[in-house]
Amino acid sequence: MREVKSQVVDLLNRNRQNCVMEKPDMSTGEVVTAKPTFRSDVETIVDGTDVSEIYSVAVHKCCKVRY
Repeated sequence: MREVKSQVVDLLNRNRQNCVMEKPDMSTGEVVTAKPTFRSDVETIVDGTDVSEIYSVAVHKCCKVRY
C-alpha cells in the first residue's frame, strides 16, 4: 500500500467523479468496464479535500497500519 500511495492519491486528485472499474476478460482479452455502486460509508472528495489523509485512513481501516 505504501508503494502505490502516491499513484492512488494522484489519481483521486485528478478524477473527482464516480468510480469506473475495468478488468480484462481472461477468455477474450476484452476490457470490461462498469460503474458499480458501493454499499459502504461515503467519503466526499472536493477540491479542498486532503486526499492523502483519506487514503491513509482507508489503509488503516483495511490493514490496521498508519501511513
